[in-house]
Amino acid sequence: MDTYNLTSTIALPDEGHGVFGGIASFQDAAELARDLKRKARSFYGTAGPAFISGLSRDLVQTRERLKVLSNQFSATMLQSLPEIAQADGQVQRSLGHFSLIYAAGALACELAVLPFSATIIRDALLQAFEEWVSLRGGLGSFEEERALAAIREFIELHVSRFQSETPSAGVQFEKNGHSYYAFLPGVWKNEVCQGQDARAVAKIALKHGFLEPECDALGHVTNLQRKVPLDGCRVRAYCIKATILGEEADTQNRQTPQQPFEDEFLSSVASFLN
Repeated sequence: MDTYNLTSTIALPDEGHGVFGGIASFQDAAELARDLKRKARSFYGTAGPAFISGLSRDLVQTRERLKVLSNQFSATMLQSLPEIAQADGQVQRSLGHFSLIYAAGALACELAVLPFSATIIRDALLQAFEEWVSLRGGLGSFEEERALAAIREFIELHVSRFQSETPSAGVQFEKNGHSYYAFLPGVWKNEVCQGQDARAVAKIALKHGFLEPECDALGHVTNLQRKVPLDGCRVRAYCIKATILGEEADTQNRQTPQQPFEDEFLSSVASFLN
């Protein structure tokens, strides 16, 4: 399932004007906002029809031009952040959305619907995309980050449940100089994962080197759980390395992407391009 934060408004606190990068000749951001509202009411319904009229003059040429403009923005973004080429699919799909917005804006400039250059739109969207990536928490998979964050948070909040005389979450143990937290399967599924697929979360932890699985003599994983001593018995548990707590994870300040959305305009443009 895709998640996005595309519709979130990005404020620029360092500039001192909220969502505005500058206030031109206005006294403050509030006066600028009032002026924008006043002009929007006066010219409402003017740009839209003019834009549609320009698009429909030559649909074949318009379609090709939109593709060129969209590809130009994607190429520029890849030059600015080359690591996007290996980024999670969600990030690349979101880049496609930003590219469509640029294509529409740049074409509106070419049609003289907007009174400024496409460069202004490009620079604004480049900054917005970089801010979006930052708010998202990076270029990696959000599902993987969420899974690892859930494990970290549980340990941080319930570490005593691994260390008491009657541990209720599992057991903490040492092996070969390393510390582990062994999660009982029920706790892992119902309290750590909380709706996420328990096996998928374990595989993510394994992928990132935090899960110690059961392996055969050749080192092949035979079971995501392994047996550990608990209350005089050997029980199966998900064994997580304590090093997971040392990973840099700003989970408190990271904003959660909104639920999947399909913006009507973007969907229409995408269908038009196809």
